[in-house]
Amino acid sequence: MLALWRKLKARRALEAGDAARDVRDWQAAALAYRRYLGTVPDDAGIWVQLGHALKESGAIAEAETAYRAALDVRADDVDACLHLSHLLRASGRQDEASAFCRDAADRAPASHPDAQAEIQRALGDAARDSGEWGRAADAYSAYLEIVPGDGGIWAQLGHALREGGQFEKAHEAYRKAIACSPESADAWFFHGLTLKVLGRWTEAQAAVSRAVELDPADNRAREELKAITSSPRSSRTDAARREGAGMARDDEQRLLIQSQSR
Repeated sequence: MLALWRKLKARRALEAGDAARDVRDWQAAALAYRRYLGTVPDDAGIWVQLGHALKESGAIAEAETAYRAALDVRADDVDACLHLSHLLRASGRQDEASAFCRDAADRAPASHPDAQAEIQRALGDAARDSGEWGRAADAYSAYLEIVPGDGGIWAQLGHALREGGQFEKAHEAYRKAIACSPESADAWFFHGLTLKVLGRWTEAQAAVSRAVELDPADNRAREELKAITSSPRSSRTDAARREGAGMARDDEQRLLIQSQSR
């Protein structure tokens, strides 16, 4: 009889927690989930729900404890790993966040591509935030192999490649970002910046101009467009650019021949 009463009490607490969560009453949700876990302490999924409620109510240290409790119950809980990683990253603990992402990657079964994709995205975000551009690019590339239509992450890949000095690859990533999300002013803007670095001023001007059309309030893009338009280089066509590059190669070859004849 006592066992039945405790089971009924736990069910009511869980229902109350879910109801409070659904109306975003985070403190009430946390209180109800705690009551439930007092009776059913081995429910990893509800430890994660408690972590969410505590995080949303601003109790960050307690949320971390709840996510860790979920992992104590079920060490292979990828969801708990990811949410703990997000929490640590938001708290500025980048190294720990990356470690939990890697743990999640090891634990996630290959047969669950959605989990693998989420892990790779989290790894990319953690690496980006710590300035590890090569790792960020690798992780975002792995994510995009699973979710190739995510324009936002193609743009993130472009950013990582730009920061790593791989401008040609960044250009290709931004092209794919625009193909997936043609109304993204941000993708058009950074595509334009990358084209400018590559010396393709005409295309750069067109790309930044498109960014301004999509978001006229973006002063950053407006100022960049003015800078490109007013630059003497912007009057050069791509054909002239190629001709100039060819002349430069001819000069290099002539100097090489002269040096060899000495």
